[in-house]
Amino acid sequence: MPISYTGGSVTAGTMLLSQGAASFSTHKPIPFIGETRYFRRNEGTTDCYETNARLIPNPKAHFDVEFQLLGSIDAACTFVAQNVSASAASREFQIFQNNNTVRVLLGGSETVFTSTITNAGTYRIVNDGVNIEIFRNGLSIETQAAVIGAATEGSATFTMAGRHAGSLSSYGFTYAGVMSDVVIRNSSGVIINDYPVNDDANTLVDLVGGNNATVINGNPEDWQLYTQQENGDWVSTFDSWGKTNLASDWSGVGVALSDVSGGVSAIASDGSSDRAERTIVGSSIVSGRSYRFTVNAAQGIQGSSQFIQNFTFATISPTPIATQIMSPYTFDLLAMANTGLVRMYAASTGTAGDEVIIGNITAYEVLKLA
Repeated sequence: MPISYTGGSVTAGTMLLSQGAASFSTHKPIPFIGETRYFRRNEGTTDCYETNARLIPNPKAHFDVEFQLLGSIDAACTFVAQNVSASAASREFQIFQNNNTVRVLLGGSETVFTSTITNAGTYRIVNDGVNIEIFRNGLSIETQAAVIGAATEGSATFTMAGRHAGSLSSYGFTYAGVMSDVVIRNSSGVIINDYPVNDDANTLVDLVGGNNATVINGNPEDWQLYTQQENGDWVSTFDSWGKTNLASDWSGVGVALSDVSGGVSAIASDGSSDRAERTIVGSSIVSGRSYRFTVNAAQGIQGSSQFIQNFTFATISPTPIATQIMSPYTFDLLAMANTGLVRMYAASTGTAGDEVIIGNITAYEVLKLA
């Protein structure tokens, strides 16, 4: 039987937040199952998103910023900023994460939270001039008294996934990961800027305010098309594996390998942990990312202990191959290394002559909602 994923549900509705409110619901429409959209993975070394405008007139008095993070979350990074200076004491506004805590710089002074953004979700961070409150997926997770300094940078422009680092043409402390649906509201709770970040282009359209942003140091391959799943995750339509499936691609450990109709045959020599192995190389799998990894396989003419198990780059449950019909076996897995072995057992505990037929492999990146 193929292995399938399990997950939670997603809810959404109309955004409503009042001062001191403990929760809100996102303004975004509910994505429907099967919907497709583009996301961009920020590489996080030199790239970020820059507007040409000062979007928040006085962040020390008020700001209300929302953004969605998907997949693994960068532990030390800038989420949004409005600054020019490289000096923290002179920066007007920055929401960032460092030393395992969320931090907000206002006028060069820092408000430190105990919370760490380690889970995917929709985050909204609101300053009312007295307190700063963090919400995740509509629920308040922490409030701190705002620490507000005197620094103001009148020429600063708003950036996402990075901050300016000494000038409006230099950037630093960028975010490595997937950020989307960046929204800014005024003090009345009205949306004044809305960046879906689904553009598949270097221009990120502001659907409300008209202050389009530019991708700095981006590449076309940073964008991928994803499909919404029932549990709220997004699965890429691009096969990261994309490799041939020939006997010469595999190594035998106690098996004889040959090309056959429909795949690669691996026949056991003695029936004890006899297997075919294949090394993951290149950019097929990236450590820290989630994948929907599918191996097509079938029993051969003999044997009953054919298994898919003991991958060395990710943890999977031992999975029996229980039919002579070529079938997909799908694993939702988290890569723990950039390289490793895929292992297909002709005989986990069997006899000489046991056979497994290995079909094609696919690997589609999954942006986890939580």
